[in-house]
Amino acid sequence: MKIISLENVSDLPVEFVDTPIEQVVRYHNFNEPFSEHIQPEILIGKCMDYRVVLRLPPRFAYKLRTGGCNLGHHDFHVAYAVAVGGVKAVALIGHTDCGMVSLEEKREKFVRGFMAQSGWPYADAELFFDRYAKENSLCRESDILFEEAARYRRWFPKLPIATFLYRLDDQRLHLLQESSRDL
Repeated sequence: MKIISLENVSDLPVEFVDTPIEQVVRYHNFNEPFSEHIQPEILIGKCMDYRVVLRLPPRFAYKLRTGGCNLGHHDFHVAYAVAVGGVKAVALIGHTDCGMVSLEEKREKFVRGFMAQSGWPYADAELFFDRYAKENSLCRESDILFEEAARYRRWFPKLPIATFLYRLDDQRLHLLQESSRDL
């Protein structure tokens, strides 16, 4: 994996120039003044973490927020935004310090917190965690982004699809590039 810092718009690969992906970078990283948007031009999948805040104009994007940007249970929603909503690009955004990374290490904290808020017995809270943690746990923030991007590129080969890392320390978008993919 390669992280490309976007210090200038010219740092974007040519496939993203003059697309809504470029606009996302211009709006968020470079504080470009907002244009008027009549309908969404891009679908943005990102983590549900409250610390990830994008600077985007109204009506510019459909936004799906899930833990770790795992959109697997939202494939129909993604397809709907493309097929009916008419979006022209997809951006998948992960972030540093994601809580979905290494979930197994958080098992006890999760079980105790779940018990405290739900009243469930310890064994049932453990079963709940064990049932769902595996499908939601990430080894690193980029893994799910690359998986999702590959699937959506197969479905929508005409759409530009970008993967970004939102770094919490600088609150900027950085392009993620798979080492086997030449952007």
